[in-house]
Amino acid sequence: MRSRGGNDSLGHATGDLVFKEIGRRMKAGVTEGGFVARHSSDEFVAIVQDTEIAERIDFAVARLCSEIEQAVSVNDASLAVRVSVGVAVFPDDGESMSELIRVADQRMYANKSERKSGGASFLERLM
Repeated sequence: MRSRGGNDSLGHATGDLVFKEIGRRMKAGVTEGGFVARHSSDEFVAIVQDTEIAERIDFAVARLCSEIEQAVSVNDASLAVRVSVGVAVFPDDGESMSELIRVADQRMYANKSERKSGGASFLERLM
């Protein structure tokens, strides 16, 4: 979800409630030992320390996106949520947190761009 449109039409307090709900859903969808944080205004980071996750990343991401993209009810309004995903795997994509976040961020923006132009989404390319 882009915060700007929601915040402009429904107010920042409503936007914050939506982001809190997204964070809650992410925490519920991340395996034990994982970590979820709001990285910027409308971006979250999930860190999963699961050695087997790389083998089933497509399933894990699809499941998490499906949960997050359920409509959020706030103040008698049902708000649609859209997710763009970027994934980075240690050590293949980087060895520091900043490298991994940079790679995931680049992939997320590529995913948004491809989806807007009618190309294959990140998940479609994984499967």
